[in-house]
Amino acid sequence: GITAGQRHETTARADEMTTPTPPSDLNRASKRLFRAVYAASSDTLSPILDAETVARLCRLLEEREIYAAELLEHGAVHAEVIVSPKGDVVGERMVPNPAEQQLRRIDKAIDAVTAALGLSPTSRARLGVAASDSAILSARWATP
Repeated sequence: GITAGQRHETTARADEMTTPTPPSDLNRASKRLFRAVYAASSDTLSPILDAETVARLCRLLEEREIYAAELLEHGAVHAEVIVSPKGDVVGERMVPNPAEQQLRRIDKAIDAVTAALGLSPTSRARLGVAASDSAILSARWATP
C-alpha cells in the first residue's frame, strides 16, 4: 500500500506543478490561453484533474475561429444551386451558412466548459472566486 509519507510526497509534487504543459496539438494562441487559464485560476484548478478540460476549452476556441472565419468570408447566407432531376442547374436560392449554426453549437459548448472551470461570472460567484474573464481570454491573443 501507499504510506502516509508517500501520499504527502505525491500531493506536494502535484501542488508544485501549478501549470501543466499544454498539449502539443494546440496552436500557439491556445497554448498561451492554456497557461493563462492556469495562471489566473491556480487556486481552483488542479494541474492533474483539470488539464484535459482546459485543453478542451482551447480546442473549442480553435474550432470556433474556423467557423467565425468561414462566416466572415462567406457571410450569413450564401447561394445554393438548384438542380433539376435531369442534373441541369435551374437556378439558385439563398440559404443560411451552416457555419452560423455551428458557431451557436460551439458557443454553447464553450459556455459549458468555462462554467465547469469556474471561468464565467456566474460560476465564479458560485465558487466565491474573483477573477477576470477578460484577463484570461485576452491572453489568447497576446504576443508570446
